[in-house]
Amino acid sequence: MLQDSETVADITVVPESEMHAHDTDCDSDQSDDEATGDHNRLPSKLPKGEGFLPNSDMQLPNPPDDDPGCSSSVSQTETRKVSGTNEKVTSQIVGPMLHKTKNQGRHGCKQFIRGKPIRFGYKIWSLASSSGFVHQMEPYVGSHTHLVETGLGQGPSVVLGLAEKAEVPPGVKFYHDNLFTTLSLVDEMTLRGYGSCGTMRQTQLHNVPFTAPQTFKKTPRGDAEYLVEAEKLIVRWNDNSVVTVVSNMEREFTETEAKRWNKQKRTMDKVRQPKCIQDYNTHMGGVDLHDQFVSRYRVKIRSKKWWWPCFSWALNSAMVNSWCYYRSWKSGEKDLLSFQRLVAQTLLLRHGTKPSRQGRRSSMAVAITDATRFDNLNHWPCNTGSRYKRCKNCGGRTSFACGKCDVPLHVECFKKYHTE
Repeated sequence: MLQDSETVADITVVPESEMHAHDTDCDSDQSDDEATGDHNRLPSKLPKGEGFLPNSDMQLPNPPDDDPGCSSSVSQTETRKVSGTNEKVTSQIVGPMLHKTKNQGRHGCKQFIRGKPIRFGYKIWSLASSSGFVHQMEPYVGSHTHLVETGLGQGPSVVLGLAEKAEVPPGVKFYHDNLFTTLSLVDEMTLRGYGSCGTMRQTQLHNVPFTAPQTFKKTPRGDAEYLVEAEKLIVRWNDNSVVTVVSNMEREFTETEAKRWNKQKRTMDKVRQPKCIQDYNTHMGGVDLHDQFVSRYRVKIRSKKWWWPCFSWALNSAMVNSWCYYRSWKSGEKDLLSFQRLVAQTLLLRHGTKPSRQGRRSSMAVAITDATRFDNLNHWPCNTGSRYKRCKNCGGRTSFACGKCDVPLHVECFKKYHTE
C-alpha cells in the first residue's frame, strides 16, 4: 500500500527569509489529547458521493494579500534531495523529489529499486519545500512522463521540468543530491536565474582535476580542494567519506567549523567545513520531512485497485500540506494529530449523516436500587429460556437471571452480586 511510501530522493527550495529560521518540528508543545470538538454531535459516517474540504468551519487565518500562497499540487513517490530559495517566498522551501509507493500487484508502471526498504512500487517526482510542503508532482511513467525534455539527462530534466510546472520565479535556490546534479544542470540553472547547489558523483566530474577519491580519503579529516570555473564553485571535502559539491551561489571558497565525533578520543572535535556544504546540510531534507509527517498518522484504507496506493498517499499528503499551510499562519496552535482530528470532525459535521436508528433499547429499563439488591428476600436464580445475555457481575454470557431483580447472572455469580 502507498501508506508505506518512502522517499529516496528529493529537491528542496529555500526562501531567503527562511535561510536561518525554518522549523522542522512535527508537533507543537500542545498535548495530542487536546479537545478538538464535541464528539457527541458527530455523525457516524460520511455519505457516498462527492466530498468537499472544509473552508469555513475550521476558522483558518486569511493570508496576507502579498503572500504567494501554498496552493500547488501534491506529490508522492521516491526522489533525491534538492532545495531552493526565493526572496518573494516567505514560508517555504521548494524542490523536486522522488517517492516510492508500495504495491504487491502487477502493473507496467511498477518500479524496482535494489537495496531500498520498499523495493517494488510506483514512483512520483515531486517539488517540495524545506518545511515539508509539496508544491508540484509528476508520476514517473518512463518515456511518457509529462516533463519537459531538456536534453541534459533525466536528473536535470526533472529539476527544470518541475520548476517550470510550478512556475518557480527566478531567485530561488535549489539544493539537490547526486541523482540530479550535473555541471550542465548548474549552468542551465544559472542562465534561468536560479541558485543551484548539490552533491555530485565522480562520473559527472568529467575533466575536473581533482585528486582521486581513493587517494583523497587518506588525507586528514577536514581537508578540502576546490575549483572556480566560470560561475561555478566545485569543492571536494574529506569527511566520513569524500564529498563533492558544486554551487553557483558562491564565487569564493570559504570555510566554517563543524563538530565531528572522534572515536579514538571519544570527544567532539572541530573540523573545517566548506561553507557551501554547510548550507547544503542546512537546507536539504524537505522531502524526507514530508514523508515523516505522512508516516505519523496515515489514513489507512485497503483496496486491490492498482491506482489506490497513489490515491491513498495523495490523501495523506494533502493532509500534511494543509497542516503545513495552517502552521505557517498559526504556528504552534495545533500539532498534526489535532489538526487531522479537526479536519475529520469538520467533514463529519458538514457532510455526514446521522444513523437512522439509535440501537436496541436495553432490557434493564429500570435500575435496581441497592435496597432491593441487598435485602436478602426472594432472590432466586431462574432460567429465562431466552437467548444468552451478559452477566451483570462478570460480563460473561448466561441464560440465567435473578427472578426478583430481573438481572442476568451466572449461578456462580449469584451470591457475590447480592452480597458485595
